[in-house]
Amino acid sequence: MNRKCRYSHCWYDGKIDIDKEQYVQSGSSYYHTKCYNTKQDIDFIKQYWHDNIDCNVVYSQLIKILNQLIFENHNDSDYVKFVVMYCVEHKMNLHYPPGMKYFISNHKIQIEYQKTKIKKVDTYNFSATENNDEPSFSIKKKQQG
Repeated sequence: MNRKCRYSHCWYDGKIDIDKEQYVQSGSSYYHTKCYNTKQDIDFIKQYWHDNIDCNVVYSQLIKILNQLIFENHNDSDYVKFVVMYCVEHKMNLHYPPGMKYFISNHKIQIEYQKTKIKKVDTYNFSATENNDEPSFSIKKKQQG
């Protein structure tokens, strides 16, 4: 049974296979996992912009710029979210939506994003022990912090 992705900018042309790992159900709507995450990131950016940058933002302009950055320029929505948060945390001069284009291409911000991505990756210790005939393997997750 196929279901249709309800996201207007679907990354996969709208079709969803019924496999549980490929979709997320929100109410009565179904989304691909990537589409749902993108939708959530855009909603977060809108709310974050309203709360921290400008409460009188023109939402049509903000949405237009976000759609250009994510869907036309193929930037990851998580990266766009990081850029907005980084600009607020470091008190950078981001006051209107078209200004995001400058910060998206900022090399310093790109490096910081790569560093945070590396920190998010879980690290594991792999060890092997030999018992009589069969080797056994164990995986231990390193604790962060």
